[in-house]
Amino acid sequence: MTTRRYTDPVYLQYIWDSVEIPSADQICSFDHILRYIRSEKDPKCTTAKLQEQLGNAVRDNCIVVNDSHYRRPDWSSLLTKSSHDSYCFHCHLPGPVINCPTCFRVYHEICYKRSFEINSFFDFPDEKYRPSHPSASSCVTCRRLNDTQLSNETKPNLRKICKIIEEKMQGKASWLNLCTVGYVEELNRNKYFCIKQINTNVIASKLSEGYPSRTHILVDLDLLVHNVAIIYGTKAEMTITARNLRSAVLKELKESSYCSNCYVRSNGGRPDRFQIVRACPRPHELVWYQYGSWAFRPCKVLYKSDESYELISLDNRRERLSAQKNSVFLLCTSPSNLGMTVNSALKRALQDVKMYVENQRKVTPNFEFDVSILNCDVLPKPPKQSDDTDDFQVKKSRKSTSTSKTNAKRSRPVSSSKGNFDVANLPIIISVFFCTRICFPFR
Repeated sequence: MTTRRYTDPVYLQYIWDSVEIPSADQICSFDHILRYIRSEKDPKCTTAKLQEQLGNAVRDNCIVVNDSHYRRPDWSSLLTKSSHDSYCFHCHLPGPVINCPTCFRVYHEICYKRSFEINSFFDFPDEKYRPSHPSASSCVTCRRLNDTQLSNETKPNLRKICKIIEEKMQGKASWLNLCTVGYVEELNRNKYFCIKQINTNVIASKLSEGYPSRTHILVDLDLLVHNVAIIYGTKAEMTITARNLRSAVLKELKESSYCSNCYVRSNGGRPDRFQIVRACPRPHELVWYQYGSWAFRPCKVLYKSDESYELISLDNRRERLSAQKNSVFLLCTSPSNLGMTVNSALKRALQDVKMYVENQRKVTPNFEFDVSILNCDVLPKPPKQSDDTDDFQVKKSRKSTSTSKTNAKRSRPVSSSKGNFDVANLPIIISVFFCTRICFPFR
């Protein structure tokens, strides 16, 4: 392991700002630096912390001290060529680091192990990852780049996907804020802290030209987060903005990886009624999505894993859905058998399903689907009850039985006390009368 830097990069910038004063009469002593940092940068700065960081800066040869007076050396002595970074690519801090033999990245020993445990990369469905590594000590980024192979179906659409992502991101505030990272008028500072310069303008130009894979886009975004964290701090607002931008781009990359044709056709947004029924080279499975006790929606399956499904509904909403496996069923049952009310919205959705099946069969003739179950005009006869009657039919029969009993009770004739006198009740009336006279005699 080697140690290239000892000083915290954020505090080194504070120190440089304090010693680069316009007036030559002022002396850059320890007290002057402490007052400046407390008033302009960090009010919580302590004497011990500043002593530690000044000692590290002198050790890094980025601060020169003469008779307790501090100054920054010339850039010619500071900017030395190096094949590796000076800060850990995982935590963005200085210290003893391990060099990656195949790239410029370096890691603390504990951060190197943690980077493999976390593995911030996403396994895209249309990318293949072969288990071959260039070196046993290579970093997680190098291994991922070396292992990635893009599927042949996605290659023609990848440049279009990059263009769509660029157009969607350029309007976001996070993208605009990161067009400039670091110092505009002091490029030497940027070169000292960041071994590779990058910002959203650079990423935009590379998106226009086209990336070789989605993983390459994430690698550039990780480098952007790394540079921003070094210059502004790991918990700074700019660093949070960079991480949010990476999450937003990753979300678009995920959506495009489920079906690149559907993504490009809808321009990365909500498809219209004509776009959603168009065929794809790879047929989509048709399912019922249960979103209520007895409420179902017809959907196309974009991607399915062992636990969940990525769907897009074929009803009027045409929205993206992430559903658990136990709430998705094959679309091989008619709506009436599911107990659904056949209304105009359901008929229109099933008509879209039928149109998709017809369009898909033109592209893939072996696409199998029973279109007869979509006919809602003539409802099939209800099946005979058997021992395997589902809970819904049992509940329905119980409900109808209780309803009939209630109606029977309501239909019973009730004798009215107005205008009718029953002779059979005469002895009871007389006894009640005499008891009342005994208890409450007339006055």
